Amino acid sequence: MFIVIALIFFIMVTKMQDVAIMFFASFVIACSLNPLVDKFFPRLKRPVASGIILSGIILLILLIFIPLIIMAGNEIKSFAVSFPQYFANIEDFVDKIPFVNKSDIAKIDITNVVFIRFRFCV
Repeated sequence: MFIVIALIFFIMVTKMQDVAIMFFASFVIACSLNPLVDKFFPRLKRPVASGIILSGIILLILLIFIPLIIMAGNEIKSFAVSFPQYFANIEDFVDKIPFVNKSDIAKIDITNVVFIRFRFCV
């Protein structure tokens, strides 16, 4: 009987693992924000003080990540614009390899193969 109960407990714990991690994370956040709420806002109600602190933290995070997202977007755009040139350079390099020109690999149209593959991915 103990083995059955232990198995059921083990199954339940593995199923509730994600929920337990979220509860733990929220507990850590609440405990770390409690001193700030107590120190900076003694005259305000607790929910209002917590909301102001959380809004400030979210604003700080956004101020850090928005420039990173913009830079990553610019880099992706630059890569997408210059991708055909990179691809042409690779084709030129492969065409200059002597044993590739004389084999059956040289008969394959790489451009069509790549664009057919991209069309299936989209």
